[in-house]
Amino acid sequence: MRNIYKKAASLLLVTMILLSMVVTGAVAEAAAPTEVKSCEKKRVLYNRFEF
Repeated sequence: MRNIYKKAASLLLVTMILLSMVVTGAVAEAAAPTEVKSCEKKRVLYNRFEF
């Protein structure tokens, strides 16, 4: 009976890892902004960018 629990837990972990990889891949395929629309420099250490 204990062996069944180990196999079930292993299957659950593998499923979670695969799902996280699929979700990460789908998010990474989204296009990132390639150009800056505006850039304001107000202070030395604070800049405001709009993409």
